[in-house]
Amino acid sequence: MRALLAVALLVAPALAGCIGSPAASTASAPSDAAALLAGNATPPKAREVLDALKSFSEAYPYRQSGTPNHLAARDALEKTMKDAGLETERQDFESVGPVAAVPVAGQNVIGIKWGEDREHWVVVGAHYDVTEGAVYGTYDDGSGTVDVVELAKAFAKVNTTRTLAFIEFDQEERGLVGSHAFVESVAKGTFKHKIAVDAMLDLDMVGITWPHPANLICWQNSPSLQAEVRLLANASKIPADHLEFRKPKGGSSDGASFIGVNVSTVYFWSDWDEYVLPDGSIAPDTPVPYVGPYPWWHKMDTYETMVASAGDEATLEAGFQTTMNVVTPLLAYMASSAFVPDTPK
Repeated sequence: MRALLAVALLVAPALAGCIGSPAASTASAPSDAAALLAGNATPPKAREVLDALKSFSEAYPYRQSGTPNHLAARDALEKTMKDAGLETERQDFESVGPVAAVPVAGQNVIGIKWGEDREHWVVVGAHYDVTEGAVYGTYDDGSGTVDVVELAKAFAKVNTTRTLAFIEFDQEERGLVGSHAFVESVAKGTFKHKIAVDAMLDLDMVGITWPHPANLICWQNSPSLQAEVRLLANASKIPADHLEFRKPKGGSSDGASFIGVNVSTVYFWSDWDEYVLPDGSIAPDTPVPYVGPYPWWHKMDTYETMVASAGDEATLEAGFQTTMNVVTPLLAYMASSAFVPDTPK
């Protein structure tokens, strides 16, 4: 989670409307959740996702961009997507970030599941780098990183209308640099493929949600996608008052790079604007044991801390399953002809 919006996004208005499909005059109607799942991807099992998250975060600590473990994590993520049957590639870029005075080479890792339409893409993204000071980065953003890989595996053999691009973005913590580099390259026509990005799904700090009392939160700019999320959340038994649609209060993530250029986007997160305790109460701004100047949500760095934050492992597993049960059919919808990119609001 990047605490401040990237300065680079100041140029976003100039790119607005360049990388998405032409907007439809009316939003498409929400589809039936059961019908979406029939013949499509089955939601990943939360227990397997959590096992992969624990393994990944502990195998690759200190994933600050450019470090040996960061590069090893990049290679492992690419291999997992390739082994699942996706076509993989890397996108190189350089940046000068707030934590370095010299250009730092970065690489976005892209796994492509070609659809019937090879020119219209849906991007599924998370970031695999961690902020300065983090060790395991299990919550931020190992949770999103592993979810993207598990979704890639779930959709690897699924026929879709649109092409799915599962992208592990680099240098989010330096200012959304990797996602902005991707967006800019598509807009300028310098990306390897000549494509239109019809929609984007971003996952950053997810999984501590219903039946945990922390809300599932979604920042979106698409009425039709919001309607679909509501339908799927209801199907997943999430109480209406535990689903929020709003912009983050003080930060952002890679989804902002796409929202900034008017791509229909949904960005999911849970439990970082406020620290929601297992009993539903709100902790102080710097709750014990998350004290000090380091942002408290980055203290949720280990798998064990995520379990403690959820209250117990069963609640954490249930929350991850809730997230997968919403996100998986949502992605099937976004990749189908039923979804018509609407004018972002």
